Amino acid sequence: MLALPPPTADVLDEDLQIIIATLETLSPEIGRLAPPSARALDGALTHLAEVRDALEQASHASPSRQLLFPLLEASA
Repeated sequence: MLALPPPTADVLDEDLQIIIATLETLSPEIGRLAPPSARALDGALTHLAEVRDALEQASHASPSRQLLFPLLEASA
């Protein structure tokens, strides 16, 4: 099996944007059906925003714009 190169920070950021947009779209319906779940979802969206911020900072610190995976593990 071929090893894939690690994703760039730009690719990870795009993926996070898709996840965030999807969760934001689902949020009103989740809130209607299960308010406690909506609160948990709001918290998750806050954490995802923090991940995006950390990703942006890490990508600016790395000249190759490749995310260093230990940074991701530390923020999880």
